[in-house]
Amino acid sequence: MKIQSIMVFGPLLVFCQLAFAKANIEKVFVKIAKKKEISDKLTYPARVTPKVSAMILSESQGVMTRLSFNLGDKVLKNQTIAKITHADPVYEYRPFLLKAPVSGVVSKVFTNVGSQITKGQKIMLLTDPNETKLMIEVAVKDLSSLKKGMKGTFITRSENKRYKVKLKGISPLIDSATGTATAELEFISKFPTKVLPGIIGKISFKTNIHQGFLFPQNVLTYKGNQPQVRVVSDENKVSRINVKLGAKRKGQIEILSGVKKGTYLIEKASGFVKDGSIVAIQNLPKKIIKKNTTKKMDRKKK
Repeated sequence: MKIQSIMVFGPLLVFCQLAFAKANIEKVFVKIAKKKEISDKLTYPARVTPKVSAMILSESQGVMTRLSFNLGDKVLKNQTIAKITHADPVYEYRPFLLKAPVSGVVSKVFTNVGSQITKGQKIMLLTDPNETKLMIEVAVKDLSSLKKGMKGTFITRSENKRYKVKLKGISPLIDSATGTATAELEFISKFPTKVLPGIIGKISFKTNIHQGFLFPQNVLTYKGNQPQVRVVSDENKVSRINVKLGAKRKGQIEILSGVKKGTYLIEKASGFVKDGSIVAIQNLPKKIIKKNTTKKMDRKKK
């Protein structure tokens, strides 16, 4: 009777142990190590300004007797834009004619016909809206990261549109009040007609561009001060490896060394996972599952 009990319960005990072991395999979610482009981002407020901007001042005093152009009118270089007549009745002075120093469009008019004009007074502003540049202020700490010719992206605040731009030059002078240097940029492609002078937005540059491994910070564990990651082998066995960390970027951390391409790093687990334990990966792509199955079958044949 005793022998029969052993024969009956022996296999049942083994089955229960195997079922218990299988039930205690922890489920894990992994991140697969893949190199990607990593960079730092520098962003600055920017304003579109005209390359041609001529403020016309009166060179004589008197009364404004003629304004030849209105807002928005096109003016050619050396065209007469205004006539100022001296108001002194005792002396007869020849009228003074103001001429345009450059070709452009009347962007502002500061006086009216019949107004009393003094020498040096603002009369008119001429600009060319088809020739523009972008201006930004760069902090001193960023100057070493920006180089002439660097490409960036300009995003308009009003329409959220993107345009490619290039850094044309940076002033060597630092404003003591702001701690910044002025930089000038230009549009790379043909000038976008909708980006008119006065429009504001932001310009961003990518710096320190390189290939590397970037992971969520929850892949990390620590042994004292030593950062580690838990990795899963092809046999689904867990081990810990020491890693060297880089900079943090938007909730992610760069791993400089210790990880190779294709390594499975545990991000989340259903329970405590210790070294040497077998786990079940829940989020592997079908292609990788098929590849791993083929590897295991090849090992069994050997």
